[in-house]
Amino acid sequence: MSSANADYADARAVFTPPWRSLAGQLVLWFVGASFLLIMAVSTTLYFGVEAQTNWLDDQLLEKRFDTMRSIVSSNAEGQSWIGHEVSEDMEGPRRVFVRLVSADGRAHDETPNMSSLIGIDDFPSAHGLAPNIMRRGSALAADGRHYRVLSARAAAAGPLAPFVTVQIAMDTTLDEVVRRRYRYSLLWIIVASLGLCAVIGHFVVSRAIGPLTRITAATSSVTTMTLDQRLDLTGLPRELHELGAQFNTMLDRLQTAYAGLRHYADDVAHELRTPLNKMLLGAEVALLGANSTEAYRDALEQNMDQCEKLAQLVQRLLFIARADNKQTALVVEPINLHDKLESVRAYFEESAVDLGIDLRVAAPHDVTFEADRGLVQRAIANLVANALSHSSRGGEVVLSGEAVEGDVRIVVTDKGCGIGPEHVAHVFNRFYRADPDRTAGGDRDGMGLGLAITKGIVALHGGTISLQSAPGKGTCVVIVLPRESSTVSARS
Repeated sequence: MSSANADYADARAVFTPPWRSLAGQLVLWFVGASFLLIMAVSTTLYFGVEAQTNWLDDQLLEKRFDTMRSIVSSNAEGQSWIGHEVSEDMEGPRRVFVRLVSADGRAHDETPNMSSLIGIDDFPSAHGLAPNIMRRGSALAADGRHYRVLSARAAAAGPLAPFVTVQIAMDTTLDEVVRRRYRYSLLWIIVASLGLCAVIGHFVVSRAIGPLTRITAATSSVTTMTLDQRLDLTGLPRELHELGAQFNTMLDRLQTAYAGLRHYADDVAHELRTPLNKMLLGAEVALLGANSTEAYRDALEQNMDQCEKLAQLVQRLLFIARADNKQTALVVEPINLHDKLESVRAYFEESAVDLGIDLRVAAPHDVTFEADRGLVQRAIANLVANALSHSSRGGEVVLSGEAVEGDVRIVVTDKGCGIGPEHVAHVFNRFYRADPDRTAGGDRDGMGLGLAITKGIVALHGGTISLQSAPGKGTCVVIVLPRESSTVSARS
């Protein structure tokens, strides 16, 4: 891929359409909800206005019907006013047309030209209705004008007896003009409201997600050199305050982990440097001049010793890493507690005698548990080696154990020099030495990995390990392991 294409691909990956962003979606939702609300209100207002104008028109129609009902029910002299009444409102913006339909369905009297505009059948049918019961509606006349219409039967006298159907139509063109202007006004209001809602929504959303922008900027600025910086939580909403607090907690963990990693890398480099320097020095000395075969052999043997130390260091680091990630497979089998402690005591018996230290076992013979035999022996051996290296001649190291409910408790106690309280929390760390001048951590080579390995073994079995110590009073290390293999799998 060319450089231009790569830059285009990167730009396309970085660019996000506004409607795909959180702010854009929130603004769209805000504008959409506002639009629906405005439409609902506008529609309600429009139909309210329409209903109100129809109601006013119906009042006028009912008044005219009352007038016509009085006339057709009167005597001949009163009925002489029919012609005047049906032709009274033919001019003006609200023309009123009146028609009297006899019982045989023919028009008896009507406003001039009414038939050419609105026929009899254009009115709601009043057939079968009781007298004075009105039916209302709307009609479109032949001239394209809108009319509000009413039909009702009325009792009549004279030639119209016994009943006559009164049809009244009112020109509502003026109402249509008012409603049309109202619709246009509502349309402009809706358009303007949408623009205003978009502006207000953008302003509100921008202020609402402002803290997210701060968190994003803080996240993007995190480097290995700025792990000590924290997000300012002042003024954050409750939800974002919790997010910011979790972010700061994550930075605390990262800072601690990075500091531990740097310390670990420094320790590994230091441990590797010593044997490598010895190997390099031995090789340089051997190459300075002509030496005998024995001298070269000694140099090679010294290099071999240093290579073995490096190999042991690498193996132990790999074991700890695999134990931390639960990648070491356990070969679980029944183990007798007393027999296991006794085998470890026998292994260190000669060393203890040479050091003048009493090494003994205090554990019941009938306690068994399920674990990886080799790993458990290695863990206890590390503790015993550590206890012997920190005990003085005439001291005592005791390997004890007991069953505690569903667990087995293994204790290694010595009466050596002890550890200061400032070191107790760190003794299980890799390469940590409470006293660098002594062989520490259960490592006879002084690497400071013994207790770290022991902790990893215990964790693989789903157990716990703890240490209590005081300067001049000795140290007590307690391992608690589950007795059954099913519990081992569940806990680990």
